[in-house]
Amino acid sequence: MKKIIFKKDNNCLKIILPEENDFDKLKIFFLKEINLFKKNLQSDKQIVIKFENTNLTSIQQNKLLDLMSKEIKTKIKLFQKELIDQNKINQNKEFAIESKSFTHIRKISLRCGQSINHTGSVVVIGDVNSGSEIFATENIIVMGKVSGLLHAGCLGNESSFISASKYLPVQIRIANYFFRLGEEINNPIFIDIKNNSIVIDSLKYKTNDREKTNI
Repeated sequence: MKKIIFKKDNNCLKIILPEENDFDKLKIFFLKEINLFKKNLQSDKQIVIKFENTNLTSIQQNKLLDLMSKEIKTKIKLFQKELIDQNKINQNKEFAIESKSFTHIRKISLRCGQSINHTGSVVVIGDVNSGSEIFATENIIVMGKVSGLLHAGCLGNESSFISASKYLPVQIRIANYFFRLGEEINNPIFIDIKNNSIVIDSLKYKTNDREKTNI
């Protein structure tokens, strides 16, 4: 497999990927290359990631970003045009795009390896365990513990939100914004985007007693 090329320009990082039909092989190679390059990615500012020369779907690009976020401490964000360009959305076969979206409700606890991909909002009555994932084009509500991956507004909808009863230290994703929680949150939370930042409202003790954290 050809080498992955990284081109850093201020707070934008262009990543040129080699042609590879096997995405699992590409992920392994990508992780190896990131480990070699990550010393050049340390920054106090958010880095915008742009994948070039690739036919990867939005979900596959997000999975590569998830690998990056586990290896580096810097905040990263996917270049917006790659997610919300209409041609890219039409080519994304992992979502059944419909003229009208609806809310998908599941009474289930997702185990490792299980996933939900949905056009619209998703409500899960149960836990989302480590190794499981939910991708929704709108909102995600989990009435249980979250230790897996949640990505609300995964096609670029910044008005989407995430709500969960309990959150373990995992990555938060809304639209093109990514952040990894550093500690466990044992009370219900509401997460959305305000002023280009992820905002966490933590409900403590009673409904009108709220602790707000800007990320």
